[in-house]
Amino acid sequence: MMSIEMIGAALVGLLLGVVAGSWIRRRMTESQRESINEYSKKIINEANRKAKTIKKEAVLKAKDTLYQMKVDFEGETKEKKEHLQSQEKRLIQKEEHLDKRIEQFEQRERVITKREKSAEQLEAQLNRKEAEYQDLIVQQRQQLENLAGISSKEAKDLLIASMESEAKHDAAK
Repeated sequence: MMSIEMIGAALVGLLLGVVAGSWIRRRMTESQRESINEYSKKIINEANRKAKTIKKEAVLKAKDTLYQMKVDFEGETKEKKEHLQSQEKRLIQKEEHLDKRIEQFEQRERVITKREKSAEQLEAQLNRKEAEYQDLIVQQRQQLENLAGISSKEAKDLLIASMESEAKHDAAK
């Protein structure tokens, strides 16, 4: 009986060993599972923290890029505005210069017009004076003809004859 008891005790021991081993194995598996769950939670939390950090960095980088683009745009805009103002100033100066030149030309034109009118008036006066002188010459001729008793044609003929005789006299010498 001893051997049955021993076999029975060995079987009970084996059964208890199998149950205890199975229970220990389940405990170890649960412990490993809990450990794995905790580790995965740590990894997930760490990943979330890294994701938040990366997200914050990306937002900051995007804001910085946006700010830099805004500064560059404002700089370019300011530069273009200054260039346009410079061109506008040059155009205004050119326009003022052209206005002055136009005013000078208009003033010259007024002076020339005055001179032309003055010249026309002088010419009209000269024409009147010439007509008066012609009338006076005609009157003087008539008075001379009346005083001399000969016409101007006769006086010319006498003068020509006198000159011819002088020329002959000089030629004879």
